[in-house]
Amino acid sequence: MSGGEEEEDLYGDLDSAPVAKKLKSSSSTAAAAAAASSASSTVRLAPLTLHGIGKVYDEAHVADMQKQIDTLRAENEALKRNMGTLYRTAKAELARKDDRIATLQDQIDATGS
Repeated sequence: MSGGEEEEDLYGDLDSAPVAKKLKSSSSTAAAAAAASSASSTVRLAPLTLHGIGKVYDEAHVADMQKQIDTLRAENEALKRNMGTLYRTAKAELARKDDRIATLQDQIDATGS
C-alpha cells in the first residue's frame, strides 16, 4: 500500500463527520446540525471493558475476581510474615553459631598457650 492509500483507509470517513460537513459549507449549517443530533442520539456507551481489550465482564465474574484478589493478598501477607520470621531465625542462628565459634576458639587459645 502506498502512503495515500493508508491515509484513505485511516481517514476516509472524515468527510462524513458532522464537524467536517460544518466546515465545508457554511450554508448547510442546518443539515450539519441535524446530522450531529441524529449521530449523538444513536451513540451508546460501550459496556464495561478491562483495559480496552474488548472483554466484557459481568458483575458475578468481577466479584469472583475480587475474591481471588483478596485470597492472593492474604496469602501474600502470610508469605511475607513467614519470610521475615525465617530471616530473623536464620540471623539469630548465625549469631549463635558465631558466639559458639568464638567460645571454641577461646578454649583452643587457652589450652594451646
